Amino acid sequence: TLIACVTLFFKIVGVFWAPAFEGPLQLPKESMKPYYEAYCLLGRMLNNSSHQLTHRLQPGEALTFSNRRVLHSRKEFKPNGGQRYFQGAYVNIDEFESRLKSLSTQLGLHWASSHVFNQTSC
Repeated sequence: TLIACVTLFFKIVGVFWAPAFEGPLQLPKESMKPYYEAYCLLGRMLNNSSHQLTHRLQPGEALTFSNRRVLHSRKEFKPNGGQRYFQGAYVNIDEFESRLKSLSTQLGLHWASSHVFNQTSC
């Protein structure tokens, strides 16, 4: 289900898009058509290659990003005689920022704290 996280002032601060994990849609009947029109439009926009960045990882490479800031996916995998090793990991943003600040202080680097909205209020 497409879920948008909105602040008290109606500013969209997050969109969660995971079609593979969708459950039954529970909306009033009159909201179904506008929802699916918006859902399909967003799907077409996301699948438009001009809005995508593609990178094939090479052996030894790693990719890191914030799940809350980057919409991401994986393409189909064809082994062609090779093997695929995929490992996911999650880091709590508060722990990450605390460690970054601590290391920056230890190394004498200037670290400017910035607010990273982790959507815990959504």
